[in-house]
Amino acid sequence: VFTREQLPQGWATAQNNLGSALHDLAGRSEGAQASQYLEQAIDAFRSALQVFIVSAFPAQWTALNQTLASVYEDKRDWVDAYKCYEQLLSHDPTNQYLQAKVKELSGKGKP
Repeated sequence: VFTREQLPQGWATAQNNLGSALHDLAGRSEGAQASQYLEQAIDAFRSALQVFIVSAFPAQWTALNQTLASVYEDKRDWVDAYKCYEQLLSHDPTNQYLQAKVKELSGKGKP
C-alpha cells in the first residue's frame, strides 16, 4: 500500500497512473460521464504534483504538467491549459512546441 506519508513517490506514481486511466476512460465516454472522468483525472494529476515538485523531480513534474495541460484541453478549459503550458514554457523557454501552444491558447482564454 502506498501512502503519501510513508511512500510519497510511490503514492504520487499511483496518482499519476490513476489520472492516466481516468483520462483514457474519459476518451471512451460521452457527456456527463466523460466530464466526470476528466475532473477526477485532474484531481489525481494535481495530487501527484504535490509530491513531484519541479525542484526535486523535474522530469516527472514536466511530464505531469504536459499531461495535465492535455486533459484541460480535452475539457476545453483553455485558461488552465494555458497556465500549464505557460508554466512549462517558463522552465523551457526555447521549446518551440510550448511556445506555439501558449500562442495558440492565448487567444482562447488567457487569464
